[in-house]
Amino acid sequence: MKIATAFLMTLLHLSCIDTKPIFSIKEDYPRDEIKATHKKVAVLPVNYVTNADSENALEKMMDSNTDPLARQEEKAHKYQQMIYEELSIANKQTDWLTAQATNNILKEKNINFQDIRQLSKSEIAKQLQVDAVIYFDFFFKTEAVSQTDAKSILLTNDDKKTVVEFTVEIYSAIEDNLIWKAKSTMSRQKIYSPTLFRELIGRQLEPVLPFN
Repeated sequence: MKIATAFLMTLLHLSCIDTKPIFSIKEDYPRDEIKATHKKVAVLPVNYVTNADSENALEKMMDSNTDPLARQEEKAHKYQQMIYEELSIANKQTDWLTAQATNNILKEKNINFQDIRQLSKSEIAKQLQVDAVIYFDFFFKTEAVSQTDAKSILLTNDDKKTVVEFTVEIYSAIEDNLIWKAKSTMSRQKIYSPTLFRELIGRQLEPVLPFN
């Protein structure tokens, strides 16, 4: 009976996962060509951009004595690691450079997480000796919310909600250019919750990447 109950709970959990497409995708090169020529890939530290209005109250209390740049760098590497783990588990055909190896090489090349925003990502891919790099941008912002939605979302105040503009870009060392891009806007719960975030990467993003 316990086994049957656990099985039913698993099916219920899987049925609750949002599997509909959520990304708008722009492919600048043929998908088959990207897959055939880009075998080794690295995930760069995430560009995590927030503001005072969209910060979680608990985060503010926990991080009040932490340097903002240090806090941002910590999050950049935290999400980089989770993304690497989910992509490498879901796609074993691609040769994924580990997050630790990526960061070690970046450090050797004197490239910090702030430099990544300004530098050519294709050049960074060459420095890492990979065929391509994946660069994620999380931009948190507040939006007005209707009374209908007020009960089902995490509010920053009485009439606003926080959403995340989620951008994924793939830069090629071979083509020396941006070759693929996806964008979406989502609730911040998908970013703050490790479980939801891992499902987002492994179940919704990975299947649409051009490495499959």
